[in-house]
Amino acid sequence: MPTNVILDNGYTQMDKDKCVLVKREEGKVSYCAITVDDCFFVTTRDEDWINEQAEMLKRAFEELTLDRGEVINILGMTVHMERDKGRAVVNQ
Repeated sequence: MPTNVILDNGYTQMDKDKCVLVKREEGKVSYCAITVDDCFFVTTRDEDWINEQAEMLKRAFEELTLDRGEVINILGMTVHMERDKGRAVVNQ
């Protein structure tokens, strides 16, 4: 089960939404969201740490698609990261 893999790698579930998990380590923070289709995404500001999280997922799952950048497509939606405005815009 995807949630167990994430939990086994140091993430904890948020109280308000059990589908959102967080990992904090040495001043770094990473968030992971698990969706109905077992799709998930991890976000963090530290490029090296996001690489570590991606490698953890690659070891755990046969098939993994890694999408990076300002525009990400997931589950029929387009997420446009507007980092300068501190927001993400979702179009469906």
